[in-house]
Amino acid sequence: LGGPSKRSARSDGTIADDRTLATLDAAKGMVKRDCWAPPGKLGVVIDSTPRGPVVHEVKGGSPLEGVIFAGDRIIAVDDNDTRSMTASAVTKMMAKKMDKKRKITVLSVVTGVGTP
Repeated sequence: LGGPSKRSARSDGTIADDRTLATLDAAKGMVKRDCWAPPGKLGVVIDSTPRGPVVHEVKGGSPLEGVIFAGDRIIAVDDNDTRSMTASAVTKMMAKKMDKKRKITVLSVVTGVGTP
């Protein structure tokens, strides 16, 4: 998606660029990120897990490459809670909105928090 994104820190402790808004919860080692997906196919493979739908793979050339990562837990699509949904249900939800920009909210594990 073009060149590098410009990131900006906000007064509420979040970090944002043109594709992601992130909120760090260092105590839990997690970061909640709102990611914006463009219209069209996303090239993301999702698995069902006991903790909800999880990104299994982001295919090369995906518009979400470098935005969403394998292991990210999808907790909402366009502010609709997906935590109890199957991977198939989430995929269908995103496909129905394929012609529009979508907001995908994920939880990502943060490694190295608090280590030198």
